[in-house]
Amino acid sequence: MDANHVFVVGDRIWGVQFHPEFDADIMIEFMRHDRQDLQKQGIDPQLLIQECVDTPHGHAVLRRFAEIIEEGGST
Repeated sequence: MDANHVFVVGDRIWGVQFHPEFDADIMIEFMRHDRQDLQKQGIDPQLLIQECVDTPHGHAVLRRFAEIIEEGGST
């Protein structure tokens, strides 16, 4: 629910506001587990669960991270 979820500084510093290793199944279980906390924040967990889908972007971020490490890590 934030406007910015990713930032990059140079070609080696990445910040993400999400968990690229999570797929829809993991997120759905997380929302089920935290249902009461979400409701206290005025968020409808059932609506989030219904709208939760996998995205190819998380895998792309992880894949690129692995490529950077293979290329030599930090410079």
